[in-house]
Amino acid sequence: MPRAPKLGKVNGYWCAKAGDQSGVYFGKVGKVPFKEANRAFCKYLATLSADRKQIKLPQLSVAEICDAHLAWVKSDRSPSLFRQRCSILNYWCKHVVRFSTTGANMRWSHITADAYRDMANRLDVCGRR
Repeated sequence: MPRAPKLGKVNGYWCAKAGDQSGVYFGKVGKVPFKEANRAFCKYLATLSADRKQIKLPQLSVAEICDAHLAWVKSDRSPSLFRQRCSILNYWCKHVVRFSTTGANMRWSHITADAYRDMANRLDVCGRR
């Protein structure tokens, strides 16, 4: 579980490492009171959660991504690497995923963002989620 974001003092500044390892600064300790820095910190955290909610799943299926990768490997890399990637991706794309909650089987190569959403909606309707 990730650590809870906290506002602290770093070299005389109000600072937090949430969302950025190098730190996000909210003013100088002597000039900006803690209450004001904390308010700015809370607004910053709200923007982080809003950004997280806007993340979209790719619309391509796994098979389409594998095909694009293999086309690139074939044109820009050695034939031996192409054979190796074909072997690995062929094995991986034929893997069958069993959804334990519904009993449905689906190959990795057919899983798209839409298929994932449909499966999640079915779980919501069945009350299994």
